[in-house]
Amino acid sequence: MKQTKIIEHTKIKMPFRADMALASLMHKKGCTSRNEKYGSVGDQFDIVLDMKDVIEMKVIDGPAGFKSYQELQEAKMSGTFELYKVERLPLSFVAEHLFWLEGFPSTEAFIAGWDELHQRLLYEDEPGKLVWTHFYYRAGAHEVAVTETDAGYV
Repeated sequence: MKQTKIIEHTKIKMPFRADMALASLMHKKGCTSRNEKYGSVGDQFDIVLDMKDVIEMKVIDGPAGFKSYQELQEAKMSGTFELYKVERLPLSFVAEHLFWLEGFPSTEAFIAGWDELHQRLLYEDEPGKLVWTHFYYRAGAHEVAVTETDAGYV
């Protein structure tokens, strides 16, 4: 009989700009690339967005891509997320191939967002730079059971 391995979750802090937090909560963002590694597979983090932050944001037709205030009002303002993959990737790869998963509508929008946050080292200064890309999903959205066979314990 297969035994189920219980995965312990470590709570980590993963800071987001308000618009990217909202994009995550609306399932329009599923990864974030950083200069440093923030966690490992199985780690969890919370996103809590204050309505005051939302009101101050220009999110309609902005980087988060919300099309109406109705869509914005349907957003849940908090959630727990779990890392399912963490890897180092060239920033240019993220910009060209993962911009949509980063919560941006285009490569150009991703680069503009990156440059806004990283003014000391702009994208054009080092597009081949390796960054830590953290892939995540809302905890509870997927139930995952790892068996001994899955984990290689045959």
